[in-house]
Amino acid sequence: MLEDKLRQETKEAIAKIKAMKLHVVMLTGDNERTANKIANEAGIEEYHADLLPEDKVSIIEEIVRKHKKQGEKHKKQAVIMVGDGINDAPALAKADLGIAMGSGTDVAIETADVVLMTEDLTKIPYMLKTSRQSMFAIKQNFFGTLAIDGFGFILAFVGVINPLLAAIIHVSSELVFMTNSARLIIDSNAGQTKLRTSYRKR
Repeated sequence: MLEDKLRQETKEAIAKIKAMKLHVVMLTGDNERTANKIANEAGIEEYHADLLPEDKVSIIEEIVRKHKKQGEKHKKQAVIMVGDGINDAPALAKADLGIAMGSGTDVAIETADVVLMTEDLTKIPYMLKTSRQSMFAIKQNFFGTLAIDGFGFILAFVGVINPLLAAIIHVSSELVFMTNSARLIIDSNAGQTKLRTSYRKR
């Protein structure tokens, strides 16, 4: 009897995603028995089995509507769909963010917003973590620049500081923000090295 087997890195990837306070839902065309077995092994609490492509689209649309309503009162969270098959393409298009695996079908790759050039599922939480860090750094740099330049402009306008000192403050602050952005590169390289080491151990 043939049935789908859980990929080696799936449990680790799911655990990392859940640790980021994200809810995981499995959508599959497999039967209830197989879906239940895979979900239990992977640590996924919510799953939907026996789905046709249009069923996946309906569920994704419902999840997006639900989060959109919640976003009217609270901070909206994006709905992410990960897939690699032809049957996943319509659902990838309906999600806020569609992620296709590099080994997937051409249709899925063309439809998705992001394509991972690997089959390693641990790249997904790594990508999400890096995206969060990048957005946080962008906000730090943007509002930090506004605050320092605005404060410096006021001081220069009232004559508290001279042009040379104003230039020094401006250049110094830009160096700080550049260093803050460079930190992302260092963290990214460290994360990639850790992932490669972890994968070799398997």
